[in-house]
Amino acid sequence: MVYMPTEPRQKSMKSRSQKPSISKRKEAFSSNKCQIFAVVFDMDGVIVDNMEYHKKAWGVFLKKYAPDVELEGFSRHFGKVNKDLLKIVFKREVSAREEARFGEEKEAIYRKIYADH
Repeated sequence: MVYMPTEPRQKSMKSRSQKPSISKRKEAFSSNKCQIFAVVFDMDGVIVDNMEYHKKAWGVFLKKYAPDVELEGFSRHFGKVNKDLLKIVFKREVSAREEARFGEEKEAIYRKIYADH
């Protein structure tokens, strides 16, 4: 959750990067001295277990671009960023433009597979 105190802090912190203690954050939430502006959910893999569909999408992608790469071996790299995964697929570095293009293509495959679920 993103919270913003409605009253200024009493003490200034030594460093801007230093976070308030857990007890201070709990106090802010329980004292009505803050407003919640947003709640962020990381649904992909946290709330929704959709790895099966990502795996299927990568399987379709691999058949098109790298039929010699086995999905089972490739899947051990899941969790890495697209740039690293695409380096495995193409056996070379990929440009930012290629990363965006191929990443979007793979996600389109995923959305099509997942659409009915």
